[in-house]
Amino acid sequence: MVDVIHFLFTHIPPLFIIAAALLVGWFHTDDFPEAKLIANIIPLVKGYPPVCLGPWKTPGTSEVPTNLRPRPQWTTETSLTLPSGSQLPQIGIGMCCRPTAYDHESVQRTVLWYLLLGGRHIDTAELYLNHQPIGKAIREAVDRGVPRSEIFITTKIFPRHYGKGSGTKMVKKFLEELDLEYIDLVLMHQPSTFPLLY
Repeated sequence: MVDVIHFLFTHIPPLFIIAAALLVGWFHTDDFPEAKLIANIIPLVKGYPPVCLGPWKTPGTSEVPTNLRPRPQWTTETSLTLPSGSQLPQIGIGMCCRPTAYDHESVQRTVLWYLLLGGRHIDTAELYLNHQPIGKAIREAVDRGVPRSEIFITTKIFPRHYGKGSGTKMVKKFLEELDLEYIDLVLMHQPSTFPLLY
């Protein structure tokens, strides 16, 4: 019994420390470690493979039939008028916080289904790491006949990128990631940063 206790206290803590150091090091190989953490933890706690293991073998959203034609925008949907005069649809699809929001093929399929079935407002953020598949789905929906002018895309800037110079750079980056000519609404993701974190 003493040998087991000795083994546990002399071998397990160093292995735990090494594993924790490797994990922290891996997260800091990215420009945005918080996003990397969230994109791996959410699927994992819900029983799905984390994105660090690569694309899912079977996407979480079924394939969109190639012959599916777009339905018109929902006629019962209400909108808010923004100061610019743009109409913000009050019903939208949020692309965060579920396992399929981090698998790119699932994201692309989800957004394409949504747009082809009449939805028009997509909410995403820098933190969700899914701009590219969302942009791909929007371009495919437009190719199938959904007017780009009807699609309203909202994204958000994370606090570490607040400020005129940094914010402008991030919007340019988002446009490149989405591969779109414009974004309808860019928000601050949260009102302030966590103290001493940035």
